[in-house]
Amino acid sequence: PEAARDLLRKKAAEQLERLQTMPDEAPPGTGVPVPEAAPPADPTAPDAPPVGVGTGLWSPETDLAVAGTAYHFRKLHGDPRLVLRVRHRGLDRRWTAGIWAALCLALAAAAIHVLRRPNAAALAHRAWPWLAALLGAAWLFLLPLGFLGLVLLTIALCVVVARCRAPDRGNHFG
Repeated sequence: PEAARDLLRKKAAEQLERLQTMPDEAPPGTGVPVPEAAPPADPTAPDAPPVGVGTGLWSPETDLAVAGTAYHFRKLHGDPRLVLRVRHRGLDRRWTAGIWAALCLALAAAAIHVLRRPNAAALAHRAWPWLAALLGAAWLFLLPLGFLGLVLLTIALCVVVARCRAPDRGNHFG
C-alpha cells in the first residue's frame, strides 16, 4: 500500500508540473478553456490529497462568488465528474418562514373560531391544560429557552392529572 501511495503521489506531482508549465492559451480546437480568474492557491493546504479524492459523493461547503468570476474545471485522466448544485440560503429561510407563518395563522384562526362561540369561557376553562401542554411541548422543541416550555408542559400535565384524579371534577385544588 505504501508503494502504491508513493506512485500515486509521483504521478500527481508530474501532472501538477505539466499543468503549471502549460501555456496560458490552449491550442485552437482542443476544447480546453483558458482560465480567466483562477482562485488563489491556499498556502496552508496540506500536501496530502483532499478527503474527497476517490469514488463516491463529497459535499464541501464552499463560498463561490455570486457574479463576476469564471470558474473552469479540467479533466485530467479517467472519467471524473463534477456536479455543482447551488442553492441560495435565503430560499430555505423563506420557505421555513412561510411555513411557520401559515401555522401561526391557522392557530390564530382556530383560536378566534373557538372564542367566538357562546360557551367559550367554559370551553377555555375545560381545555386550557391540554392547550398549555401542547404549547409547552412545541416551545420545548421549537423555540429558544426550551426549559421554559418544559416548565409549562409540566404544570399543564400536573393540572390534567389532578383533574383526572378529582372525584367530583369541580374544585381541584381546595
